[in-house]
Amino acid sequence: MTKQLDEKFENVKLFLKTKLNQIEWMSLTSDIWTDVLNTKSYICLTAHYVKDLSMESIIFAVKPLEIYHTSENIKMIIEDILLDWNLNKEKKVCTVTDGAASIVKAFHDMFGKNKHLHCFAHLLNLMVSDSFANSNAVADIISEIKGIVTFFKQSVKAADRLRNEQVKAEVPILKLKQEVKTRWNSTYYMLERFLTLNRFIVMVLAEMNGPQILGIIILL
Repeated sequence: MTKQLDEKFENVKLFLKTKLNQIEWMSLTSDIWTDVLNTKSYICLTAHYVKDLSMESIIFAVKPLEIYHTSENIKMIIEDILLDWNLNKEKKVCTVTDGAASIVKAFHDMFGKNKHLHCFAHLLNLMVSDSFANSNAVADIISEIKGIVTFFKQSVKAADRLRNEQVKAEVPILKLKQEVKTRWNSTYYMLERFLTLNRFIVMVLAEMNGPQILGIIILL
């Protein structure tokens, strides 16, 4: 099976290389993220281009980032990916990353400042996050809800009771979502799911005399 998968990968890669040779211009996006469960970082590189009036994308690589996240190390990995795919830097009209200093410098050094843009979604997320931080009332509510979600995530008993309450009410079974600062929109999704499940959360915490019961009654 492993041999067949390797052969399939090489065949698809050869096909894509041939296809990319026919593309005159393309843009690149890249990001670094950490698997919090295994504490491992990864970097990816994706190409976007228009073919026959249709947008297409190709993920070139997702590689473990097992060295320091310096601009030089990031640059070295990206250049290795470009070399592996025989990609000409001159074909790149734009590159997009988040605003982390190391990855920004790496892409400036490789492609020039005039071919780099900060990800708009990331900038928007930072604006919203900063606005939350500047409002004590909003920040306090979010902090309370995060604490409640953490309680349910860490307590098997509480999670089981939350699920059982939904079963008794004959509604779709949902789990609480936790905010992750590096995961865009996660605060919104956490609040949305919390509001969906709030009546069940109150019942469970009231039964268990949970540590957040006073805060949740005030919130709801």
